[in-house]
Amino acid sequence: MYSVIDIGSNTIRLSVYEAGGGALKPIFREKSHIGLAGYVSSEGRLSRLGLERAAEVICQFCAIVHRLSIPSLAVFATASLRNISNTQEALDFLSGRTGCQIEVLSGEEEALMDFIGATGAFPLQDGLLVDIGGGSTELVFFRGGAVQRALSIPVGSLNLFHRYVSQLLPEPKECARIQRRVAKELDKLDLPQDRRPMICGVGGSVRAAGKLARWQADLPPDHRTLSCAVISQLLDRFCDQRRKNLDLLLQTVPERIHTLLPGMAVLRQIAQTFHSETIFISDCGVREGYLLTRVLGTRRLDGQ
Repeated sequence: MYSVIDIGSNTIRLSVYEAGGGALKPIFREKSHIGLAGYVSSEGRLSRLGLERAAEVICQFCAIVHRLSIPSLAVFATASLRNISNTQEALDFLSGRTGCQIEVLSGEEEALMDFIGATGAFPLQDGLLVDIGGGSTELVFFRGGAVQRALSIPVGSLNLFHRYVSQLLPEPKECARIQRRVAKELDKLDLPQDRRPMICGVGGSVRAAGKLARWQADLPPDHRTLSCAVISQLLDRFCDQRRKNLDLLLQTVPERIHTLLPGMAVLRQIAQTFHSETIFISDCGVREGYLLTRVLGTRRLDGQ
């Protein structure tokens, strides 16, 4: 039995797995939507209040691990601590309050662990893996099951919400600004220019978008493949701030009411840039990849 705490910019998650035969079986999951990206100042500092809230959640999760008598606990952070100006101060504070040693993943490490986690459950051959987090978006380009390029851009559903959205749901012009910002970040990088018809989506933002799309089309909960065109149509529909659309979002994805549409705008821009047609949604990602590489040591970040 193994447990891992993932400190993200939008959520902090506890996941417990049973490992055997080279596979990970999820046993227990818990999460807290504290939105750490909302506690970052314009100078890039994570505030004391944000740190105290994070420490409180981590201590609660540690208590759960103790009650479950699980001997192995690993804790890591992604953009939540990576993309702030006071990373070391934050690590010292959280370590002192919680007793946990926290590893901060680089953007490339996070992207590679996303890929390893996703491909461990569903072997993938050609495409583009996308993980839209609260404070960053990870991209992995792959061919023949091998990684070509893994990287991270410092924009995610929560920090884009805080920067570009004036009310609870973005207006069409605000979605357009989000997409232009994503396009600008992509333009800074030397990326493969060929078409990527298939996106493998991992993480909470993509799963929530899939949940909304399944509701719209009355598809079963285990339906994993969606059209990029459907995601775009839903984004246009829900950017209309009529009350009935707000109510539908509250009924379907209440915990992501403010971050879902910014996340879908990121996904749409990436799909448009790489001419993607379909999205395959994976339930596995960085946490599984972290366990396989850092804890169990059965996979390496170079894919071996």
